[in-house]
Amino acid sequence: MAEEKYYLGRVFNSEKNEMTEKPVLVDGRDLTTHGVIVGMTGSGKTGLAVGLIEEAVLSGIPCLIIDPKAEMGNLLLSFPDLLPADFAPWVDPAEAERKGKTPEAFAADTAGMWKKGLTDWGIDGERIRRYKDAADFVVYTPGSTASVPINVLNSFAVPRGEIKKNEEAVLELITGSVSALLSLIGIEADPITSREHILLSKIWEDSWGRDQDLNLEKIITFIQDPPLKRVGVFELEGFYPRAERMKLAMMLNNIAASPSFAGWRKGAPLDIDFFFKPRGGKPGVSVFYISHLSDPEREFFVTLLLWRLVTWMRAQQGSSRLRALVYIDEAVGLLPPYPKDPPTKRPIMTLLKQARAYGIGMVLATQNPVDIDYKALTNAGTWFIGRLQTKNDKDRVLEGLTAASKGGVPTSKIDDMISALSPRVFLYHSVREDTVTHFGTRWAMCYLRGPIGKERLKDLPSVPVLDGEGPQGQKQAEPATAKAPAITADAVVLTVPPDIGLKNRYLSPRSAAYPTFSRLVPIEKTSGEAGFRFVPALAARARAKFDDTAAKVAVTQTITRVLFPLSDARIGWEKSVELDEDTDFLEDIPVAGQQVAGFVPLPEWLTAKDESKRLSADFVNYMNASLSLTLLRNPGLSLFSTIGETREAFLARTAARAEEEAAKEVEKITKNYKDKIEALQSKVKKQERQMTVREMEYGERKRDELISAGASVLGLVFGRKSLSGITRASSKRMMTVKSKTRLEDSEAEIKLLNAQITELSEELNDEVSAISEKRREEASVVEKVTISLEKNDILFSDLVILWVPV
Repeated sequence: MAEEKYYLGRVFNSEKNEMTEKPVLVDGRDLTTHGVIVGMTGSGKTGLAVGLIEEAVLSGIPCLIIDPKAEMGNLLLSFPDLLPADFAPWVDPAEAERKGKTPEAFAADTAGMWKKGLTDWGIDGERIRRYKDAADFVVYTPGSTASVPINVLNSFAVPRGEIKKNEEAVLELITGSVSALLSLIGIEADPITSREHILLSKIWEDSWGRDQDLNLEKIITFIQDPPLKRVGVFELEGFYPRAERMKLAMMLNNIAASPSFAGWRKGAPLDIDFFFKPRGGKPGVSVFYISHLSDPEREFFVTLLLWRLVTWMRAQQGSSRLRALVYIDEAVGLLPPYPKDPPTKRPIMTLLKQARAYGIGMVLATQNPVDIDYKALTNAGTWFIGRLQTKNDKDRVLEGLTAASKGGVPTSKIDDMISALSPRVFLYHSVREDTVTHFGTRWAMCYLRGPIGKERLKDLPSVPVLDGEGPQGQKQAEPATAKAPAITADAVVLTVPPDIGLKNRYLSPRSAAYPTFSRLVPIEKTSGEAGFRFVPALAARARAKFDDTAAKVAVTQTITRVLFPLSDARIGWEKSVELDEDTDFLEDIPVAGQQVAGFVPLPEWLTAKDESKRLSADFVNYMNASLSLTLLRNPGLSLFSTIGETREAFLARTAARAEEEAAKEVEKITKNYKDKIEALQSKVKKQERQMTVREMEYGERKRDELISAGASVLGLVFGRKSLSGITRASSKRMMTVKSKTRLEDSEAEIKLLNAQITELSEELNDEVSAISEKRREEASVVEKVTISLEKNDILFSDLVILWVPV
């Protein structure tokens, strides 16, 4: 039986400003109503989200996590033994240096801090071990081999199984797939009015209707020559002329021809069953790391992923229990308010409206609620509200909360509480209840080390999932461009003149670099010629050492460049193209045992004496003149990007550092203001006590005055005039007036003190807002820094003849 209660923290006593011992346990079933986590920078959203996911994992719930900020890879940093050696690879050496410690000492301090923090919250190593063993954790990097890539183009295959019978679901999937593909080339297409969208949808419907899978190459071909003559009542050429269709085909062809797109053609299948159980046993925690992608690429991938989830969902039985959790770490840009309508918006809204019936919960996190569609917020039934400063953000949250709870929460009270929340303190509300719980988040079991750069992803303990097997033991489809042509070499002997001094190497047709070269040489068919030919290229490799003390960079990169095709006239390295460092050159002819048409002769200039030495020297000179390393720098925070770190990941890291600095400043000024406010509050309490005494005194004086005045009046009525009685009455009157004056003075003093408290609170809020805004602006400043090479920084490695099968 899965654990139904999620331990997220403890109740916070706002009056005493302290944490209680009462745990906050959230019913996991509440998440089927979907959730929202909102809070400004430094509010503790990430820690709360990690804690929520940790509890879901302990409950056996598979999780799909969309990670645009590069922080959710921290879910894999769980150390049951809490040893310094576990933390050492992940602590920030720069942070250790700032604190005057070695990385090893800093790791020991961090391990000690984490152990104490967990102990204080009643969490031990055994619970961390249960979390670590409860799921298969995988970080996926669409479009990149930095971790586990995803064969996104395989998502254009015909739906299988029960879903194929659901016409509505298939049409939704077609619409989503087309919208995603068009967004990749910068076309915001309306499914009803866009010619591009309508044409591609018809191509999809026709192919899938004939049970034929699609890939990018087929789509480009079908755009030029569609398998249809009419679109609606119009002739195809009248609706979308061929010349204009060619423009669309060329835009997509640019993607197909780009070497950078090769990463989208290999890896794990885009399959929800696979993500939920990547190895067929334990639930999967699938982190989709997308911080390295451009905005169009993010929209492309997230749209396809979520439509696949919608399609999968419609094939399931209904459930009132939580079956799966979907978490989006920052929803801004994916779910903007009307009238913006990116392709990601529709599948998210579909899930928010319909997924609860299938037991799928979606949790959205954002620091800018005003930039999230209002209708999305109203579909959330579980709210976690952290500190917010801007009025627009607070208004949007209160508006959504009121609509979601149908007016069942005291929004005026919540409005006052939101601005006063401390870091890692939240308000929790479920639409199934009428109460609002003030709570502090528990210590995360995973080490929260901040954003993780793309270059560190291979160091995370992801489970191996690319063993050639897909879901249900089916072989993964090979990318279309990776299929080797029919080439062989067992009957051909290649002889290179002995004085050239160059080795022969061969490019595999399965290499990601192969399509780049195979397109550059036309294939000329000759009578009697069978198979393909090998065409010569020149490949050079060298190691370049980039060293810069200020940027804390000392790294060596292997650079491989290729001259291809070789012309009759000598060409320089400025005409070369760069290959990935991990591109393999084979010593033997690939796919031996079949037929080869032959080998294209080497150009004469290449066989000249000492030509290889000249080429090697020219390559070093070219590298020295043209090669440099460009890093990003944030001057305000004195931060530099790491090698391979994307702009998005670097901005996420600077934002995190800015949050830390802002939190320190806020903590400092909050203490100053807190002391002043508490002093004024002490005076208020003193005045209130004094006012109570003066109220009693004033009441007594009024009673004495009335008695004295009554006696004087009676004396006059009965003829007993007494000057002393009149004098006493006058004296009593004066004492009453003085008592009233003192009471009014106390009231005025209390009013003045409260006004000063309000003024100080407003000043504090203004300063906190100014600090947050200043740090946010500071974090967004990025400069490029170029590190150049000296000749002695370049170590020449190898020059070979590279034979390319075409």
